[in-house]
Amino acid sequence: MAFPYEIHRWIVFAHVLGVLLFLLAHGAAASVGFRLRTERDHERLRTLLDLSAASYKAFSIAFLWILATGILLGVDGEWWRQAWFWLALILLFVITGVMTPLVAIPLHKVRRALGLKPPGAGKRALAAPAPTLEEIPGLLEKAHPTAAAVVGFGGIGVILWLMMFKPF
Repeated sequence: MAFPYEIHRWIVFAHVLGVLLFLLAHGAAASVGFRLRTERDHERLRTLLDLSAASYKAFSIAFLWILATGILLGVDGEWWRQAWFWLALILLFVITGVMTPLVAIPLHKVRRALGLKPPGAGKRALAAPAPTLEEIPGLLEKAHPTAAAVVGFGGIGVILWLMMFKPF
C-alpha cells in the first residue's frame, strides 16, 4: 500500500513533530533527573518530581504518536519487509526497557517516599509499602541519569541512522 506523495510527506512531518515533542517533554524529565542527584531538601525534591511528572503525559502521547506514524510509514514504504525497520522498532522498546530501571524505578520510589503518586503507577505499584524518608538518599544514588541519557541519545542516534540510511 502506498499513500500519495503529499500524504506520505504529511505522515513524515507528523512523525518528526512527534519526535520533537517527545524529546522536549522527555528533556524536562531528564534535566530533573540530573538535578535530583544532588538535592536532599524534601520540598525541593517534591517540586522537581512534580515538574518531571508534568511531562509524563506529553511524552507518553508523543511515544505512541511516534510509534503509530512510524508503523504507518513502514507500511507505506513497505519497509516492514526490511531488517532495518524491525531493528529500529525493537531498539525503541529496548531503549525504554533499559532506561526504566536506570531512572524511572528509583525515582518512582522517591516519589512514594515523599507521599507523591508516581505518574502512570498502577494499583500494584501503589500497594507495595512506600519507602521511608530516610531511604531517599540511597534511592537517589540508584538513579543513573547519565547512563540513561547515553542510552537514550545513543539509541535514538542509531534509530535515526537506520531510518535515514536504511542499511539492510
